[in-house]
Amino acid sequence: MLNFILLVTVFLIGFITGGLLNPIIVFAPKKNYRNVSDLYCPYCGRKYKFYEHISIFSYIFLNGCCASCNQKINYTNQYVILINIIFYFFSYLVYGFSPFAIILDISLSLFLALAVIQVKYNCIPRKLLVPCFILSLLTFVPQIGGEIMYYSKLIAAAVAIVFYFILAFSIKSKKEEGLALITIAIILGLQNFVYALFLSFIFVILFLIIYSKKGERTFSRVYIIPFLTAGYFISALTGVLFL
Repeated sequence: MLNFILLVTVFLIGFITGGLLNPIIVFAPKKNYRNVSDLYCPYCGRKYKFYEHISIFSYIFLNGCCASCNQKINYTNQYVILINIIFYFFSYLVYGFSPFAIILDISLSLFLALAVIQVKYNCIPRKLLVPCFILSLLTFVPQIGGEIMYYSKLIAAAVAIVFYFILAFSIKSKKEEGLALITIAIILGLQNFVYALFLSFIFVILFLIIYSKKGERTFSRVYIIPFLTAGYFISALTGVLFL
């Protein structure tokens, strides 16, 4: 019975946190909006309030509609809620309710938002990335960082810096992508970070193969954050089991 209550609690936390990601994705980038319907109601032209993009609030109090004209709000990022719930669920199974799990969950949620923002708006808001980096520094505290030793984190950070310079010279990677690499390296430690990089590389190769077979050229550059987030996601949940 206790385990069932805990699982329901994890589900609710993942659902609520995932719901908060939607307004973050919409309002965090101040420039490069590609879809004005994310900000303004396409029917009455009123600018949405921040809280109207919080799914659970909107559906409970506004029935998922614009508060002005009562037309349905176009939620374009609802899939992030499902991904967030899945991660929180497996994170609980692997790490329980530990301090490290809390940092892992929050950072992954923010990286999920960053991945969507980079694809939709081609930018990486530092206002989301800097809190992730600060959270990663907390894992140097043994009681918070778990069994991953501080020297493993430092070596992983050094590897991340070298890898970033390689990307910077090859594909002109952004500075924010370098900070993202360092953040994940510190949280995961050396072994799991290398594992995350390997997974990210595999995802990039699969992505390029699929698009080359389709004969499509719908991108000007390969976005690092989405693939890095996917590698981070899997490594954080499985690396502790296999490495």
